[in-house]
Amino acid sequence: MRILTLLLVLIFSVTCNAEEFRWARGKFKVLMPAQEEWDEDLKDDIRLVEQVEKLTSIKVEKKVNVVTFDNLEELVKYPLIYMTASRTPVFSDLEIANLREYMSRGGIIFADDHHEGPGGLGTDDEFYRGMKKILEEKIFPGKKMEVLPDGHELFHCHYDLEFGFPHMVGTPRPLLGLKDAKDSYFMAFVVANSIKGGWSQSEHGSYKRNLALKAAINLIVYSMTH
Repeated sequence: MRILTLLLVLIFSVTCNAEEFRWARGKFKVLMPAQEEWDEDLKDDIRLVEQVEKLTSIKVEKKVNVVTFDNLEELVKYPLIYMTASRTPVFSDLEIANLREYMSRGGIIFADDHHEGPGGLGTDDEFYRGMKKILEEKIFPGKKMEVLPDGHELFHCHYDLEFGFPHMVGTPRPLLGLKDAKDSYFMAFVVANSIKGGWSQSEHGSYKRNLALKAAINLIVYSMTH
């Protein structure tokens, strides 16, 4: 499995004229103002992309590209768009249509809840629940997100994540995925575990930090090969 995936990554690089992988952070509104909105700790994304290049053979552009969902031609430049917040997201009709088209063309959305439980804002998994509802009721009405089975390739396409997607903080919730029209791959993932919180840890030997980096790298590899 890993050899096949690395071969696909190599083919991807050749066919794209060895362009760098470009990390994108989605910019969007939330239902209620909160400190932890779409732009929370952008510097953590830089830490991530630097580690991706150190730990893999993937060439990565060392910057965070901020994209808005009202510009489809900008969205489709990126195979993966990362989103994070602690409150319920809000999208216009145009943004909903663009998200649908972006994912239908092969783009992948990864929504990571910036958990704020007791002692914080008390939002717990509000973003997680909000994104799930919007994906199922507005972006792809009638489709249902599902829990990824332990043997799914996302957990094994580069690193073996023995226990699935790692849990950083908050109440454990399953990683949910939304399949494309042909049920051939997942075009959206929603997690409530604040994976980004793992990237922010500076300790190189941190167990959670290493797990968070491995999960992100698997996600990048998956987005490059589907």
